[in-house]
Amino acid sequence: MRALLAACFVVAIHPAQALELPLSRGGLDYAPTEPLRANPGDELILRGVVRGQAPVRAVLRLDDSASSGYGSRVNDERILPPGPFEWRTMPAGAQTTGGRLIEAQNIRRVIFFEPGRASAIELTGASLRPPDPLPAGAQGYSFGHASAPLLPGFERVAAGDPRIAEGPGIPIRRPGVDPLIASGLRAVGRLQLPWPAGRVRVSLWTEDVGEWETLPHALRRRIRVNGVDLHDAHFTPAQWVERRYLANRDAEASNGADSWETYGVRRGGLITGEVDVRDQGVRIEFAGESPVSTFVSAVLLEPAGQRAGLDEAQARRARWFRSYWRVGAPRLSTAPIIRFPATGDAVAQAIRITVAPGTGAAFAFSVRPDGQTAAHRVTITAPASSSASVQADLWAAQRRLERSDVALNLLTPASAFLRGDASALPLRAGEERAYVGWAQAPEGAPGDIYEGSILIATEGASVTVPLVVETLAVNLPAAPRPAGFYLDEAPHLTWFPGLGAERRRQLACDLRLLADLGIRGNAPALATPLRDEEDRFIVDALTAAASGVAAPWLAYAPAKRVRQQLGAAPGAARLAAAAAALRTLGMPAPLWSVADEPSNFDHSEGDLRGWISALRAADPKARLAAQLNSPKDAALLPFLDVAIVNEGFGIDVEDIRRASRGGREVWLYNTARPRLTAGYWLAATGAARYVQWHARMPTADPFDPTDGREGDVQMFFPTLQACPERPDIHIDVLAMAEGVVDQRWMEWLRTRREPAAVALLREIDGRLPRRWKDALAGEARAHEIRAAIEDLARRLN
Repeated sequence: MRALLAACFVVAIHPAQALELPLSRGGLDYAPTEPLRANPGDELILRGVVRGQAPVRAVLRLDDSASSGYGSRVNDERILPPGPFEWRTMPAGAQTTGGRLIEAQNIRRVIFFEPGRASAIELTGASLRPPDPLPAGAQGYSFGHASAPLLPGFERVAAGDPRIAEGPGIPIRRPGVDPLIASGLRAVGRLQLPWPAGRVRVSLWTEDVGEWETLPHALRRRIRVNGVDLHDAHFTPAQWVERRYLANRDAEASNGADSWETYGVRRGGLITGEVDVRDQGVRIEFAGESPVSTFVSAVLLEPAGQRAGLDEAQARRARWFRSYWRVGAPRLSTAPIIRFPATGDAVAQAIRITVAPGTGAAFAFSVRPDGQTAAHRVTITAPASSSASVQADLWAAQRRLERSDVALNLLTPASAFLRGDASALPLRAGEERAYVGWAQAPEGAPGDIYEGSILIATEGASVTVPLVVETLAVNLPAAPRPAGFYLDEAPHLTWFPGLGAERRRQLACDLRLLADLGIRGNAPALATPLRDEEDRFIVDALTAAASGVAAPWLAYAPAKRVRQQLGAAPGAARLAAAAAALRTLGMPAPLWSVADEPSNFDHSEGDLRGWISALRAADPKARLAAQLNSPKDAALLPFLDVAIVNEGFGIDVEDIRRASRGGREVWLYNTARPRLTAGYWLAATGAARYVQWHARMPTADPFDPTDGREGDVQMFFPTLQACPERPDIHIDVLAMAEGVVDQRWMEWLRTRREPAAVALLREIDGRLPRRWKDALAGEARAHEIRAAIEDLARRLN
């Protein structure tokens, strides 16, 4: 066996050979007697099929000689939809969960398994394959870290290579799975690449795809090849935002679209052109205002008049992208479907909703055109009675592929991105266009029937959707348990000098919209109260107070940032000074978050108890909180005033009761079920507040969920102008608002003493589960419970 393995790897560098890994009963657990040796560009390819009707979770595990536990090995976890699959990975360049590079020349074990042993996956093949060369005549260069994954067929050029003729070549590695553009070099002044005299096609991939909230922004950039400018761009900040940051805003997933067509093909900054070559080969010069402007991830050269090499490189990228970013079944909608006629005018069945004064309700419908439509307009006539009117807003839902889990790979077709300009998205034959609206009665609105309409019209056809809003003469109490979102500034408004005023305006507008919808339990965006930022911190706090954020609000990031920059004792003193400044202005001090999921493998909070002691000593009035997501975090409870817990910690009724012992306040966070949590689960558990991550947390490109370690998490989407009249939002904003209204109706019901009300409350309380997983199973009942309470109010009136 040892000789056989050695022989296999002697020929592994040749494209005609591959090593087949033995399977066992449709699975894989391979521990070779001699280490498996994977070279740069070698691909480990698994093929199989997922049986059944539901997606399944799978893990590919790679161990080397240093692997001793979870954090010391590669754990490539993915979600696979039903049907055949191909799984590709590159051992050379793969990182362990702890961030260490796996020893690709010393792999001791390869395991593919399903957590929980669901046995839904049958492997049909597993092989380690050397790279195929690019088409004849093509030469590919991949720049960046020497250890980064290498797209098959390309040659690595790392910092210090003599072909980097000018510039240090600073290596950049991004977390994306596309191996060609996930690695590159910044600060490259000139490349000198060999090529015979004649003409050559030069293709360059030039985009630094970014990480976390940052999309690198090059305002001035020129790329010159043998004296010919293949690219020359000069943007103002506003132009860059419009043409690059918002470039993919209108990209829509067509029916049956895959991940490459929707996202992958748009990334990489591909530039291609043909130039003459003389004696010195290909000279590529980069110029711009910063190192970001002189970034390159790959170059491909091939004879002029052909593009076989470029097409093959793009095809290999696409194969990689599609194998990782799988697309699952679409989310089902129960909204009515309205036919849009090819010609003439039509009237649809009325949409009917019920509200109370000072509250609103969401409504939805879809339009299916009979034929191709021209440009259309959407007009709303506000529902009105003889004495008052109800405000109605409408958003058009854009079809996108969204991550089903922010940390995993399965994309789901969804229409959750709501465009504030309801006329912005096209109507196409055979494709449903969803619309989502919110109708809200003003405080003190008389009980009545309010009638309005929505008109969708082209030059030769229209459909009118009657909108009937029943306003019940009921005064609902305020929600005693606030709910809201974590907020932050729009990242792109922090990148360019002179946009500070727009940043502040956007913060205020976000909070104002949420307050208008009854969402007041937010964790507002707050500047870090270091000495040079204390004024901004106070202004941000004043903005939160003016916007009606329920106090005390959570200061999620400031305490952690101050501690990181100043240390425990000086940091505690700085926070105490910031709190004192707020109290001087008659403002409540915030609730400082001192730790964020401290038991996570990749989190290091240091001496938390020492930090908490320093905070208490500096400000005995300080109130401290932490986000807890593991039962192990319970050890921190005695040191906290507020425990903010999620499903990982446990949010069953009994979990909340235990966490609240000693008078401690308990909040819920990140359930990803805003209506259910803001409404009935807060009531069921007695938790004091609910905050959901996150209102503005895009990862790099805000319209590409595939370009970061985690997907984009945003309730507000970036727009060219701050504070548009009707912002682009995620549908979960309206779901949260519905949950707050659910809670208010429940509180109203608890105040009633009529026998029918007492009986209904007893029935609802009796049916509310005590375990979160049971609540999720009955999530659809939220609408039924609200309808039953509204029907009671209607009868009592």
